[in-house]
Amino acid sequence: MKIAVLILGVGLALLTRTQARVWTSEFALWDQARTVSPTKPRVLLNLAVTLEQRGDREAAWALYPQVITAAGDPRRAAQANTFSIIAARSNQARLLLHGGAVREAGVLLDRVLAVAPNFAIAHFNRGRVFERLGECAAATKEWQTAARLLKTLEVPPCPAGS
Repeated sequence: MKIAVLILGVGLALLTRTQARVWTSEFALWDQARTVSPTKPRVLLNLAVTLEQRGDREAAWALYPQVITAAGDPRRAAQANTFSIIAARSNQARLLLHGGAVREAGVLLDRVLAVAPNFAIAHFNRGRVFERLGECAAATKEWQTAARLLKTLEVPPCPAGS
């Protein structure tokens, strides 16, 4: 019995060590999760966000449609599907904004907020659209709404002269 417990313990230690390599970075974690669950919207969404944070906006952009497609699977919970879709669309808008497509980003965020008017990140991103358009009052209003909905967000200052 002691030998079996020892073998089990060594085996679990080796498995833990192997898995710990996956946890070396957020990217490694979500990339590994995608190999295990390639059609789960949350996995794809988190991987896309991680890619975006690493500066690989093209790869992130390519993943967001996959998130939306995966979230359309009726076998998944409707609320999770809706969140994945609005988060992916809001993130796509942020990428459009980074690329200079300000009006397109605004249109996409309007669509997100029509479906999910209390989605704080969409309000925050919409504030960035207004900021880029030079509409400081509208930007501040969106940021205040975002901060009210998600307490961890702070209202950024609008550039002087806007």
